[in-house]
Amino acid sequence: MPPNVATRPVSPDARHTARSRPAHRPPLLILLLAAGLLAPHAATARDRVVTVTAEGAAEAEPSMAELRFEAAGAADTSAAAIDNLNGKVDAAAKAIAALALPNVAVAPGGVSLSQTGVLGPSTPAHARAPRTQVHFAARRDVLVTITGLDAAGTEKTLRAIGGVLDAAAEAGLRLRSEQAAAGMPMPRTVMMGDVTFVAPDGESAFAAARARAVAKARRQAASLANETGHTLGAVLAVRLGPDIEPSAGGMRELYARMVMGGGDTEPRRLQSSSLAPIRVTATVTVTFELQPGEE
Repeated sequence: MPPNVATRPVSPDARHTARSRPAHRPPLLILLLAAGLLAPHAATARDRVVTVTAEGAAEAEPSMAELRFEAAGAADTSAAAIDNLNGKVDAAAKAIAALALPNVAVAPGGVSLSQTGVLGPSTPAHARAPRTQVHFAARRDVLVTITGLDAAGTEKTLRAIGGVLDAAAEAGLRLRSEQAAAGMPMPRTVMMGDVTFVAPDGESAFAAARARAVAKARRQAASLANETGHTLGAVLAVRLGPDIEPSAGGMRELYARMVMGGGDTEPRRLQSSSLAPIRVTATVTVTFELQPGEE
């Protein structure tokens, strides 16, 4: 034992107490105060953002026209009614082909058949039921498509549409919107939906509209950042609003079908009752980070 070192015996109970005493920990109040001091700094960092909503627009040129007709045939038997119907469809197809128009296709749809009963001559009073005469009515939709409108020009396009309308009418087809009155000839009128102008690649127009909306949002956010003494940072979030397109029946609102990283694979068509360019709009909401401006 070294000299001049005083020692004191330690009891077994004291040694046990020292071993079982927990390690020193900061009081709970100090931890709470530390958390309170750090919280305002974190909240300030999270709030240093700017969110802007902007709209962009683009146009698409129609390149296709769709004309919708209906063919009808009636007879005392179902076979005769269908033959009557198909005769009108074939005559219309030949008449349209005789126009020698480029890029014209005739696509008949499926056949629907209905049966009606007409009361026959008067029967004796003791008859259980009056005699009836049965008629069959066959119907079929016919779609005529004219493509290449963007290259043909307005005048040639309208002449082609007029020729198809006349040829179909002479063959016995009528427009879908026409309503025939029994025994009364009705003047032929072209209604919205009978002739539809289509831009098949509508998604390209919407993509251009969304890109312009994002660019506008960035310009607006940069202006706000500059006015508040900040600089614009990275994009933190993007939310797509509704994409709006005109349709043959008026304005229809379609929500964006594409999200970042994926979307529908089907082509998105734009439809209009006018041959004029189809205007579409897109809305985006973008959140940007704000960084402190230079001193």
